[in-house]
Amino acid sequence: MMAREWQKGLPSLEEAGRRTAADRRQDAARDLNIARAAMLYFRSVSNYLRFHLRRGEPTQVRAILRDEIPLAEQFLDICRSDSRVGFEASLQYFYLPLDIREKIVSCRYMMEGA
Repeated sequence: MMAREWQKGLPSLEEAGRRTAADRRQDAARDLNIARAAMLYFRSVSNYLRFHLRRGEPTQVRAILRDEIPLAEQFLDICRSDSRVGFEASLQYFYLPLDIREKIVSCRYMMEGA
């Protein structure tokens, strides 16, 4: 899975941030947040596909939703702290914090019915 492979690189990026000159550490931390957001996005896309493939299997659906809620919460935290996350200028596509909160509520609602 792409998210798993992406996540393997995050510790190296964290280490690079620690080694960055003091006057550039804030930029390095922001770049790390972008990398974390990308990993969360990749994992969420994987969950989305698995969710649709397993719709008729309530146990599998609940497991996917249990995984998705904390991903969305982490993504929301990153979006709140960095306005660059969730906006893609060329496609004019963006996530608003409200959209992410709605996703969390929807996942919880679906867990009750699964």
